[in-house]
Amino acid sequence: MVLVYFMSKRRNYPLYPKATWKERWQALVEAFPPLLTPVIIIGGIFSGYFTPTEAAVITSCYALFLGTVVYHTLTWEKLLKVIRETLSSSVVIGFIVASISVMGYVLAREQIPQKIAEFVIRNTSNPIVFMLSFNLLLLLLGTVIETMAILLLVVPIFVPIASSLGIDPVHFGVVVVMNMMIGILSPPMGVSLFVVSKVGNIPFPLLAKSILPFILPLFIVLLLLIFFPPLVMFIPNLVK
Repeated sequence: MVLVYFMSKRRNYPLYPKATWKERWQALVEAFPPLLTPVIIIGGIFSGYFTPTEAAVITSCYALFLGTVVYHTLTWEKLLKVIRETLSSSVVIGFIVASISVMGYVLAREQIPQKIAEFVIRNTSNPIVFMLSFNLLLLLLGTVIETMAILLLVVPIFVPIASSLGIDPVHFGVVVVMNMMIGILSPPMGVSLFVVSKVGNIPFPLLAKSILPFILPLFIVLLLLIFFPPLVMFIPNLVK
């Protein structure tokens, strides 16, 4: 937000009139049905009505209902296009998962995770050093490997190590997610960059260059999360 503020000032972006309370209320009313989506997902999971996998199906049905019945913006033509794009993405993810399953079998057979864990534990017992080394590895991998592959292949190896060093799983998970977010924005394999480039019809080299100033603040936040776990654990600790 700070970076956006200074960039907007420097580039002289136009200012829009401040919305009135009537306009805000109208926008809230119009956006209220979609805003219920996280309530349905989290409420349903925590109440035990459905599992996280079932929540994905219910959310998709709810979005379909909103698009066709409430807002009337989803036509049959658009729906077919969405289904085709979903199938295309699912095939790619399915292929990645299948390939990783084979790789996971090979790694397990050769006891690679155990050997890596022993090497890390033997060379460091400091949680901060471990987190810095692990995140550096993830950042390097994130520039050349798809995020799903890293999450399925690399992260499970280091979860037991983090637990043995006293790192809370919630803290570890949030740091990993933050790191993965930087990865999907980092060229040359930033998945989000390819999506935005296609949707916005922006040349990929231009987009990759434009995103670089935003990477630095994300690095700073990542370091803050590593060195100051209470930033992550404050709210979880309240409900323990």
